[in-house]
Amino acid sequence: MARVELKWVTSAGGPQLVIPFDLLHHWQGDITDRPPSDYKRACALWARAGVLAVGPGEALVLCDQVVPTTWIPNQFSDGGYLVRCFSTDEDDDAVVTAVLELPGDRFDDVATFAFQGTGQLLVIDAADVGNDLILQYLQFDLEPGAYSVAMCALDDGRVDLIAFRLGRLMGV
Repeated sequence: MARVELKWVTSAGGPQLVIPFDLLHHWQGDITDRPPSDYKRACALWARAGVLAVGPGEALVLCDQVVPTTWIPNQFSDGGYLVRCFSTDEDDDAVVTAVLELPGDRFDDVATFAFQGTGQLLVIDAADVGNDLILQYLQFDLEPGAYSVAMCALDDGRVDLIAFRLGRLMGV
């Protein structure tokens, strides 16, 4: 079996944002001359994940702690997993195995996230300015549409993570 290598991104201290590429130029990050800044709006979410209006659409905000985040596509259905690891020495193969083995009933619904456009999504630091990204980011593709966002925390001695499952909502 081929070794898995995931791309991980971490914010500089605040929430991360999952934003459609088509809306990136609407995100103003931590520009302070516009109250409240987009960054402050993202920080105001108290849940582990939530949705914010961005221009004519919306973005998914991943709150809580500053930890590395990656994307694992679901090969068997539309969607996949945004995974946030609390330990920096996690083996990518162990992370993928643990996430894909999570039973569906372990996940709790936390949000609904809908987007249109090209299907290119980016995970960025919420403080960054969308049309001039200077911090690290992760890009992945997902079919445009509406997705349920469900969360599961796992600390089984092998991995310590939170997985957000994005599952396509049909007929929406």
